[in-house]
Amino acid sequence: MNKSKLLTIVLSLMFGIIAISQAQADIGQIIQDGIDYLEANQDESGYWGTDKETPYRDGAVTVDVLARLDIDYDVDSEILESGYQAVNLMSTTSTDYLARKIIAAASVNEGVVDPDLLDSLANMQNDDGGWGYQKYYGSNTLETALAIKALVAASYEDPEPSVLTPAGDFLVTTQNSDPPGGDFGWGFVSPGDSKVFFTAHAVIALSALQDYDAVYDFSTQIANAFSWLQLVIYDGGFGSDGNINAYETGLAIAAMVAHDPGAQEVEDAWGYLESTQLTNGSWDNDAYSTAMAIYGLHLINPANFLDFAYFPGDANMSAGVWPPAVTGSDVTYLVNYFGGITPGCDLNGFYCSGDANGDCQVLGSDVTALVNYLIGIGPISYCEDYPPTWPTPGDLPPNAPDGWPNCESVGVARTSPPKTPLIKPALNSRKNEAIKPGGNTVKKESSIIKENQNDKKKKTKVISEKPTKPRIKKPSKK
Repeated sequence: MNKSKLLTIVLSLMFGIIAISQAQADIGQIIQDGIDYLEANQDESGYWGTDKETPYRDGAVTVDVLARLDIDYDVDSEILESGYQAVNLMSTTSTDYLARKIIAAASVNEGVVDPDLLDSLANMQNDDGGWGYQKYYGSNTLETALAIKALVAASYEDPEPSVLTPAGDFLVTTQNSDPPGGDFGWGFVSPGDSKVFFTAHAVIALSALQDYDAVYDFSTQIANAFSWLQLVIYDGGFGSDGNINAYETGLAIAAMVAHDPGAQEVEDAWGYLESTQLTNGSWDNDAYSTAMAIYGLHLINPANFLDFAYFPGDANMSAGVWPPAVTGSDVTYLVNYFGGITPGCDLNGFYCSGDANGDCQVLGSDVTALVNYLIGIGPISYCEDYPPTWPTPGDLPPNAPDGWPNCESVGVARTSPPKTPLIKPALNSRKNEAIKPGGNTVKKESSIIKENQNDKKKKTKVISEKPTKPRIKKPSKK
């Protein structure tokens, strides 16, 4: 999602600083209450909803959502690990279960998934590019969308001939059109009546695919689907055949955000979910509905669309020099920081500018990253959880903003310091390169390490050599 879209949603959700602060507090509390409900209702098996016919689905979706929200909210590590271990025992005989298992694993392990699972999923693809319940079963929208999302989430190395390209083509060709379908949604199969559930899954999959590789462009299909979703919203909520519910509303939010995060329908859906949350923090006393609702709300939380006033690698920014730059004095300053001589400039509890290698921690390795940058053999990177207002020298304004450097600032974007992965520490996928060696400006690009699928190694993150501030405790219940 580009920066202009992020700005659009921020502006659409606030009427000034006070309004966005209140919105952030309200939506954060709603999400945390939903998390609390999920944690309180996990059964002994590690699943949610074993009394229903969909324990695998509910378990995998809940683990996926909790892992995604773990950076920003208070998630119990034991609950998440128990759920993840249960998901690991899931059957992989069907496309649905296998894809959801991969998605959950990718969220927990930051994109690292057993390559055998990926190969199994790819081998279940039909000749038409889609997936069915199992290999050779007729292809359908849901299984195809789930398979695409799973492969993308795991940074699948698309082989020759391609797996992902025909998968995207399948969804494009099965989208309803006017004429003859009368709309631009998706049914379970084609031809078939459009449903919110299948349309949202298809849009999310196409959006993920085009974000994964710039060679894909599904903007027309996504825009057309958005126009159909605008026609089927009822009292702020979404549901197939007029049956409004929380899980389809959460899915619809995720789909609409892919096209226009600032749309009125997005804000209306937020209002619907806020008004239908029960006092126990759930929606419909159901884990799946609750997980999908808080995931949709998380995507439109104004806190996600704010950045932090620092320049990556400017470890001595507390001196207030403008314009900020990365020099030898930053190396000295960071060394003194570890010696307890100089303070860090914390923004919402994290020394952002001291994290020169972008691994979301401030360690001795950041000194090495600064040195490597200054001698021209390495870049300066930043943590995606704390996106900088000025990621490159070319982004800097001519004059220092009011309050610069504003160390110890709080209330911007995040409610807690970043944490290391709770389960199976893996390759870091949240690092963004900001400055190339020599100070050249470059476009921000994800620096996910793509290795041979059969030779992936996991990188363990160690505890910071200088303690950060303690986590902010979870808000009290409603």
